[in-house]
Amino acid sequence: MENNSHVLLVNVTALERERIITLFNDIEDRLEFVDTAAQALNLLAGGQCYDAIFWGIESPNDDPGLVLEAVRLKRFPTAVVLITEIDDVAFYLQCLRGGVFDYILRPVDWREFRRIYGLAVHRPVASRVVGAQAA
Repeated sequence: MENNSHVLLVNVTALERERIITLFNDIEDRLEFVDTAAQALNLLAGGQCYDAIFWGIESPNDDPGLVLEAVRLKRFPTAVVLITEIDDVAFYLQCLRGGVFDYILRPVDWREFRRIYGLAVHRPVASRVVGAQAA
């Protein structure tokens, strides 16, 4: 792979972390794991840039707005993908309108995860518009 991507995974379960490491053992992308949105925000505020952020959320109260705003402020083309058990169309649409790239339901279908990972991380640079949906 010519360009190794930098991917942040936030608040994924121990089993998901293990599976992700196993699935992506054969690629050279740089995977970084943190346990909380606050840690992710600190990394973004400290100058880190990511091609994609995969964020595990537990409830609709875990509003992705702060992370999405921090990504927009970076002006670096980062795709934010939510991983959640929240199977609610209204919440899903609200997240997409807010700038979330995609949404993965738990329990994770790992083929679907890999497909979305490929779309989020390796999309053409021309299509990487930060905050396009939330003007």
